[in-house]
Amino acid sequence: MALSRGSQAAAEPAPHGGRADQTFERLRDLIVRGRLKPGARLQEAAVALEFGVSRTPVREALDRLARERFLVPSSQGLRVELVVAPLAPEDIHELWTLRGALEGVAILAVSRMGRDTRRQLGAAMAEINDELAALTRKQKRDVDRIGELMSEFHTVFMDACAEPRTRAFHESLRPHVQRYEWAYGAEHNYEPSILEHRAIFGAVGRGDGERARVLLEVHWANGIRRTTEQFRRSRRTTTRATDL
Repeated sequence: MALSRGSQAAAEPAPHGGRADQTFERLRDLIVRGRLKPGARLQEAAVALEFGVSRTPVREALDRLARERFLVPSSQGLRVELVVAPLAPEDIHELWTLRGALEGVAILAVSRMGRDTRRQLGAAMAEINDELAALTRKQKRDVDRIGELMSEFHTVFMDACAEPRTRAFHESLRPHVQRYEWAYGAEHNYEPSILEHRAIFGAVGRGDGERARVLLEVHWANGIRRTTEQFRRSRRTTTRATDL
């Protein structure tokens, strides 16, 4: 199966790393951005042919995607195949709660930052949020860019605030959350999130880490409710998965 133009653009190889890492990142990006939908089968030979690589790096990439729960086994008669993992409301609760806790721990660091540093961080968050607000008001949304901005808003302060281990945990969760942001980005009402973002970066600019922590945890708790509702509405219009 040939990938669509949008899929090809999202699947450009990473500039560094071995073929297995590049293949993993390309496939994960296609899954995160919804080019490969829940239930789509990923077959080793077909992926190798599509990506122009041997089957060995594909096998390693598929194994890693399965370990990280982007792929799950599915029985087809006597065969067990790997398919793109479903989107599920119970995952929303777990992922959003974990990210809220990690970000809440990290954001406390703004209380120890110098005034200029925290103001610069708050300004960077505000700039991202302003672009997000402008894009979400357009009649035809750029779902890719909106998803990227939703992620950037959180990574910009995590990069500035989090310790290495916390940041690593956060990075492992981030693409799983992004799957939902891309899946529902065309219809989702972002206005509540944008308003919550403003309160968060306001607290960051003031150096009030405890207030920022509380606002973040409320933001992610509200996100559980909003995303779960969007999930339930969207189930009625789910399109059929295409295999690779």
